[in-house]
Amino acid sequence: MEDFERARVDAYFRRITTRFATARRPSAVLITHLLADRPLFVAAAARLSTVAAVLPKPKSINSRALQEIIQMAPCDTLDRKRLAQPDELISYLETRAAGQDLVLLDVGGYFAPALEDACARFSGRVLGVVEDTENGLRRYLEAGKLPCPVFSVARSPLKDPEDYLVGQSVVFSAEALLRGRGDILHGRRACVIGFGKIGSSVARLLHAKHLQVTVYDTDAVRMTQALAQGFRTASSSTDALAGAGVVICATGNLALRADDFARLAN
Repeated sequence: MEDFERARVDAYFRRITTRFATARRPSAVLITHLLADRPLFVAAAARLSTVAAVLPKPKSINSRALQEIIQMAPCDTLDRKRLAQPDELISYLETRAAGQDLVLLDVGGYFAPALEDACARFSGRVLGVVEDTENGLRRYLEAGKLPCPVFSVARSPLKDPEDYLVGQSVVFSAEALLRGRGDILHGRRACVIGFGKIGSSVARLLHAKHLQVTVYDTDAVRMTQALAQGFRTASSSTDALAGAGVVICATGNLALRADDFARLAN
């Protein structure tokens, strides 16, 4: 991360934390992608709370960022199975934040299976959960009545610009992969599975690059939206995949199975 960009992001976080800082400082346990810029986010969280622990998602750990985080807060191994067990989760929270008011920052619904027990049995008080992803939020909502507030970043209007940029990044990276193979993106038939905020962005950008785009989504309303925006839609994933030369899955749900690949173009 460039020094200028790092300074700009840090200044932004300082403005936000100065505005919302209060005398009440709960503890916080953070699950996060540990990308190059994430120490700035953790530092910002530390200005509003006592960061009891950081649990990096294992497939996105930047080694330099990890070293910075270790200097700021305890850094533990993330294990979904462990956090899903009520006794294991409560034991862990007691180790890191016994008797404290506690906020859980999540990326993927890791605390969802045992949240009710944690709220009932933790020696402190679980004030709430902040969940970054739509897929993670669904894990919490599947539990029915929530035992504490769960705030969704994914459904915030503030995330719409990011989702559009994520769509741009996906298409850019797909094209880069193809060019690395000595091929081009233009002229292919494309299938986009999922027409949410990111999927719709991907579909529009592929169309702008002159691809024939077919959309499939299990949600009938989203399929209608795709049709209204001029995209070809398919009544099943099987039909959507038939003959596709590029497939982009923009959903947190299961999208492709092994036998689906036989339906694709060579």
